[in-house]
Amino acid sequence: MNVFTDWICRAKMKAIDANTEKPMMTQIRLDANLALQLKASSAPLELCDPKGNVVGLFTPVKKPKIEIPFTEEEIQKSKQKKGGRPLPEILADLEKS
Repeated sequence: MNVFTDWICRAKMKAIDANTEKPMMTQIRLDANLALQLKASSAPLELCDPKGNVVGLFTPVKKPKIEIPFTEEEIQKSKQKKGGRPLPEILADLEKS
């Protein structure tokens, strides 16, 4: 193992929480202005120091837009419905296929 891979292995080992064995990540609190700039981005960004040197990369979190295909009225009607088919009947139908 060379010096570089040895360093990578040690870095990976240090990034695991000893109690939970889960990866750890450090949080950095942003000022409000920078947070707004980052939230406005839809594409990955390079973060640079005042001299223009890249210090890291930022990838925005994309929250999926979820659309419910039913109206509130349809959901309430469905909740009130009783019945259905017994599981053995459903399984018997599936076995026929």
